[in-house]
Amino acid sequence: MKIYDQHMHSHYSFDSEQPIKEYLLKAKEEGISHFVLTEHLDVNYLDKGKDITFDIDKENEELNELQKEFPSITILRGIEIG
Repeated sequence: MKIYDQHMHSHYSFDSEQPIKEYLLKAKEEGISHFVLTEHLDVNYLDKGKDITFDIDKENEELNELQKEFPSITILRGIEIG
């Protein structure tokens, strides 16, 4: 059984600056076949009335291009809702 970390944030989440391509380069190097990216979507964050969102259209565009560049890795998308 293979286990994949499904809690990876990229520069699209408020708490990360990690470029997605760097994750995929490492996954390829390690022979990992699946990559799950999970970004933050927090409604009323910390009860301060502020929503934390990300540009899902821009991220999807980037992921679609990266999927072409890394065809051996299945890129899956997730959202951490808080």
